Amino acid sequence: MSSDVTESRINGATARIVDSMPEVDVVALLGRIPSLRFASSNGLRMLARQTMVEPVEVGDDVICQGARSDDVYYVVNGLFEVLISHDGGTPDFIRVLRAGDSFGELGVLYAVPRTATIRCTAAGDVLRLPGDAFLDALEHRD
Repeated sequence: MSSDVTESRINGATARIVDSMPEVDVVALLGRIPSLRFASSNGLRMLARQTMVEPVEVGDDVICQGARSDDVYYVVNGLFEVLISHDGGTPDFIRVLRAGDSFGELGVLYAVPRTATIRCTAAGDVLRLPGDAFLDALEHRD
């Protein structure tokens, strides 16, 4: 793993800058996110340099419904459930996210609070893409 460590945490797990993964692999993963499919290769490379990998344990909430939308996430491995609470009641299970799925784009794109809670059900890793860098990648042209 890298000696570069950030202060970003999900329930106590420290995020690592993605220099332990070859940049080309990160760029390829980012290119699979539907909302980034038209981003330029330079835009994806710039985003990859700011992307973090975060380990997530069972029971950890990656994002919480109603929270500020700062980042976009890509599931590298593990399983995550999407939960939505209506009127503060018991959250309803919506679906499972797995490797290759992304979440958080709408909140960043439209500057709205999180519309769901994403909870880990099988330990894994997610890529955390800073929202500003995500938006820059969408606008960057080769």
